[in-house]
Amino acid sequence: MNPIVTNAERQRRYREAHRQDGRLNMYWSASSDAALRRLAAHRGLTRKAMLEALVAEAEAQLVRGWPLIERQRYYAG
Repeated sequence: MNPIVTNAERQRRYREAHRQDGRLNMYWSASSDAALRRLAAHRGLTRKAMLEALVAEAEAQLVRGWPLIERQRYYAG
């Protein structure tokens, strides 16, 4: 029989499992939120997955065509 897990304990476990992930906590415009929701629904993704895909696509487009040394500098941080 499982003991009752409090919300605080559930949250602690979630944070522990995801502590390698980045965290983004912000307010943004209603129009941007609506656009993200539409994009996510169109692709059948969660908003999180859609945002991750947009960032990855933007970065790939940015570095495409850069010389190797520039890409190495960029990815080195």
